[in-house]
Amino acid sequence: MRLGDRITLARLATPALLPALLADAERQVAESTLVNPRLREEDLVAALRREDARAVLVESTVSSSRWATNYAVRLALVLQPKTPLALALQQISSLVPRDLRRVAEEASLRPLVRAAAQEVLSERTAD
Repeated sequence: MRLGDRITLARLATPALLPALLADAERQVAESTLVNPRLREEDLVAALRREDARAVLVESTVSSSRWATNYAVRLALVLQPKTPLALALQQISSLVPRDLRRVAEEASLRPLVRAAAQEVLSERTAD
């Protein structure tokens, strides 16, 4: 399918097609899927948790006005090992203590992300 067709489909697709569109390698398709009103939080979180999640999906999600403020999505971004370091670190301070502990203990994450979560958790418990 041509790129233009995939972009149009991403904006209009039903929930059954959205997982495939979230896995598309093209940034324009990812961005169009993120504005689809049928996209649910749990579908996006599931796509972000996949081992084969694409970097374009991660980056498009962070810059999405619809999804960037969603807590479950921010947590999924931090827990995704492929999230660029700067983007993962930006999300750390918005997490609640329970999730900070989870991030600090997640062995698949980069040591700096885990250390940042532990530091924020330590600061919060010291107050």
